[in-house]
Amino acid sequence: MGFDLYGKNPKNENGEYFRQNVWGWRPIWEYVCSHHSDIVDTETQDQGNYNSNYIVSEDVATKLGNDIHIALQDGTVAEFVNMVKERVAKAKEHNEKLEFHFQLLKLQAIEISGNEHIVPRDYPNGLDKQWQFLYSLKDRYESYPTDVEDIAEFQKFCLDSGGFEIS
Repeated sequence: MGFDLYGKNPKNENGEYFRQNVWGWRPIWEYVCSHHSDIVDTETQDQGNYNSNYIVSEDVATKLGNDIHIALQDGTVAEFVNMVKERVAKAKEHNEKLEFHFQLLKLQAIEISGNEHIVPRDYPNGLDKQWQFLYSLKDRYESYPTDVEDIAEFQKFCLDSGGFEIS
């Protein structure tokens, strides 16, 4: 599952196609919405979260490409990427602490059931509910990294796409 962006009137190969998996797209689009909301209106911000064949106009794509180019040069993109990397690291650390508790639950479930291959859905004696609660505490940000190169690639695509469709 991912996000496929197709240039509507590509100027060259850079503007034909841009793809990111769902985990890579989310922080790119978060950057766009948080730093370029003067260019990308609320409808576009919302539609960028879906594979709905939404069209971003050539005017918006070009303005976005130009502004991201400046942000790449002045360090704004790097600051955002560093913030994301810190967020991912904190989430990973948090989730590693939870993993200890997941393992304890699994050991309890195995001891009670005698089944070494038991899955959380089948945990006995309310252990399944404990597993669900622990799972609700996981920090999902661990799964959403980005880097400057991803945003730079998107910036080039915006400039050369002639507008684009988000599929």
